[in-house]
Amino acid sequence: MNAEINTKSLQDKINGLNKQAWVIRVSDSGQAQVISKEAVDLAEDIDYTKGKAEGLRTLGFSYIRLSKYTEALEAKRKLKLYALFSALGGFLILAIILYRNNRNKAKANALLQEQK
Repeated sequence: MNAEINTKSLQDKINGLNKQAWVIRVSDSGQAQVISKEAVDLAEDIDYTKGKAEGLRTLGFSYIRLSKYTEALEAKRKLKLYALFSALGGFLILAIILYRNNRNKAKANALLQEQK
């Protein structure tokens, strides 16, 4: 229970950092970079994909504003990888659900055939 509360509070902190960094991304790109980097690091520590993705988005934007193009490309690459893995995870879950449903349908059909 305490771990869930701690994780939730860390997620809230990460979300707050990401929101703060996004708001100041144009007016203070240097500070937005620092804040979003902190959010990304915290999100990595607790494996919080959404927080890491949003942090990388702002971090990449800040790097571009600061003319740090190599770092911006690296942030973009990481963001694409997270999107790809998230999509693959979604497809895997869908495949498992469909497999289970198909197996249950086959069992039900077999029982109906026995009852005839």
